[in-house]
Amino acid sequence: MFLGGLFFPFYLLPYYSKLWLLPLGALALLALLAGLAASRGPLGRGLLFAFLGWMLLRNTVQVYAHYHRTDNPSHLAAVALEKSVGTNDLLVCDGWDHSDLFLTRNPGQPRFAVMFDSKEPQALTELIRSARARHARVWFFGLLELTPEQWAANDSGKRGTTIPYAALQAYKPQARLVWRGTERGFAGDLYELDRP
Repeated sequence: MFLGGLFFPFYLLPYYSKLWLLPLGALALLALLAGLAASRGPLGRGLLFAFLGWMLLRNTVQVYAHYHRTDNPSHLAAVALEKSVGTNDLLVCDGWDHSDLFLTRNPGQPRFAVMFDSKEPQALTELIRSARARHARVWFFGLLELTPEQWAANDSGKRGTTIPYAALQAYKPQARLVWRGTERGFAGDLYELDRP
């Protein structure tokens, strides 16, 4: 059951691998129920198998069916980004939530993910300079539209280990809005940085 539970987060949903905690909890519950079932005879085993069948059905619906629907917000965001951002372009994003599936599906994409990359503004400046040198476009997704309050409530702002909000907002006057995610079924707007 533990290995079967890992199949969903690591294979079907690889960008959210912390879900290993759920199958580990299921393994502990299964061990407890198996012990109880063994002590109860045929009735206990029947209840155990009924529970396992219900759990498998529920997990399949909740995990597989939900995350593989084409109207899932993460999927919609990934498709929209794939249509807009070129493979050589630099994408500046949070690296989490709705940008994460795009990054997983496009591992070679030049990117600056504020959740995981340097918190020094100079690192972003250098990446933008490098993108310009190779004549690539620079995109900001899900960042420039955030108010200070939204940033503070966002994982990127709460951690205190990411690039400062003001450093990101300094690019907003040089960027133009390409599309709004809310009009496409997900959170996050796409901006393109104007060429100098």
